[in-house]
Amino acid sequence: GSPHSQLVKEGVPETLILRVPATSVAGDYKLRVEGLYDSLFGGSAFVNETKLTFSQRSMTIFIQTDKPVYMQGQIVRFRAIPINTELKAFQGPVDVYMLDPNRHIMRRWLSRQSNVGSVSLDYHLSDQPVFGNWTIQVVAQNQHEEFSFLVEEYYQTRFEVNVTMPAFFFVTDRYLTGTVMANYTSGAPVQGNLTLKATIRPVKNGYRNVEAPREDVVRYFNFDESFPFWFPAPTYSSRTVPHLKYFYGVYNFRYPLSELEQYVPSLDGMEILVTATVGDRFLDEVIEGYSSARVFNNSIKLQFMGGTPQVFKPAMPFNCYISVSYQDGSPLEDKKLEFSRMEVTADVGMRTGGRRNIEPQLLKMSAEHDGVWELKVDLRSQLGLEENKRAVEMLKDIDSMRITASFKDPSGDRSQTELLLLSHYSPNSHHIKVHTSTKNAKVGEYVILHVQSNFFMETFNYIVMSKGIILLAGQETMQNTIRTFAITLSAE
Repeated sequence: GSPHSQLVKEGVPETLILRVPATSVAGDYKLRVEGLYDSLFGGSAFVNETKLTFSQRSMTIFIQTDKPVYMQGQIVRFRAIPINTELKAFQGPVDVYMLDPNRHIMRRWLSRQSNVGSVSLDYHLSDQPVFGNWTIQVVAQNQHEEFSFLVEEYYQTRFEVNVTMPAFFFVTDRYLTGTVMANYTSGAPVQGNLTLKATIRPVKNGYRNVEAPREDVVRYFNFDESFPFWFPAPTYSSRTVPHLKYFYGVYNFRYPLSELEQYVPSLDGMEILVTATVGDRFLDEVIEGYSSARVFNNSIKLQFMGGTPQVFKPAMPFNCYISVSYQDGSPLEDKKLEFSRMEVTADVGMRTGGRRNIEPQLLKMSAEHDGVWELKVDLRSQLGLEENKRAVEMLKDIDSMRITASFKDPSGDRSQTELLLLSHYSPNSHHIKVHTSTKNAKVGEYVILHVQSNFFMETFNYIVMSKGIILLAGQETMQNTIRTFAITLSAE
């Protein structure tokens, strides 16, 4: 690219704006900055180089289809939504291409103008298309974005079987409940027989299980089916699968969880897959449907947001947040939260040895977020060091901190958790902290920033970045140990 020069002053941050050539191609570039003395003798003050990666991606293009899988003869309805870095709709024209699995262009829409940011189109598949992964390609300002969908040859079954269950159960629940529905494509109920089985298996969490793999437990449901007095009730042998002989469209099952619990050490963390098999006597066709539910412990889950351990700076105040929920992440009832009690105790560890306790305190739940408690920690005041001349040395000596939170609900159930905090290391024990007091920031309004330090500095420089772009750079004078200033938020 062409060189760019600008006069700068020593100690004053400057923002250099370089225009990217329109003919640039994607790849790795190198940025070289040379500082020269503007004097009679001149000379080089500094030279610095850094690597840059250039990409044509200047916007995000979302491509959505109305279905993930299509069959022959169907209409593919889709839309493309291009947005720029300011999250505003792209107003220029876009080119759209429909590609088959062999990358042949089946249809193209050139220079399509968006309608309030969206380009909506449709494509009619032939009765004998090429089966496989088709591709929708959108081109805007030389940026290409692709989206794939599947076209398969399939035919609709004579009837469908749906199993509906709650997404989760608690270990204290007595019954596993759900509904089985079987209907023809016309909506009429299916008349036939029904078989239900439950498969118990551990929840797959994506991590490799170091224990030996446990076989899935499969149990068939028994049916308490009533028959007329002249009809002999069926008797099942050990080799016969229990089934509902006279099934008609809908069946509500209710199976004791205690009968499933005896086959596994604990149902906590297990997934129960219920498979329904419906057979139609007239069509001589068997169709399956299934649904899964997870079993959770219904005890209260108490945790510090952000995990443990965390890093803190003893000389500066900081906030911790505690959340309460059930084990599956669902919130507690309002009555439980209203009459609950959250108590926090803490102690700090010193590098020279020994620990100091902090007085216990009761917290009030956040008025904005149910189930969340905010803990404000200021060790200088909580340890009684405000009037102590050795306060700075004592705060530097703090090595760690342990916070214990105890939650008690109205029924008397308790839950406890701990947070370990490790002191931030600095060779010269200099710390700086940036935080904001603006809770709900909006575009066009000011956001209040606070910069705090435990050492003397005359000025500090700051850079505001978003999506890898420098939006603002400046310098502020440090009047005291804390400096407050405001910047305006833009859409970027």
